[in-house]
Amino acid sequence: MRIIRKEIFALAKETDGKIREVLNALFEKEVCEPLFGSMNLFSYSGGLPVWANLMLALAEEVQSSMQDELQQREKRIEKYVKKYQ
Repeated sequence: MRIIRKEIFALAKETDGKIREVLNALFEKEVCEPLFGSMNLFSYSGGLPVWANLMLALAEEVQSSMQDELQQREKRIEKYVKKYQ
């Protein structure tokens, strides 16, 4: 089956629109336009689509933040239980 260029570009535009809807719904506001402008979110950067790079960066930030919170919590708990050990 031979796909012509028009169909490929139409499919690329359609999938870009769908992922933009998903990301904007996830954040409950318009995030794609300020971050990516008119770039197709399935454009590759570093071997992954740019939308995937965004999600991985957010996951790393969340994990780092959770580690910091855990360390602060442990220090606070240690203060209270130290005298009983």
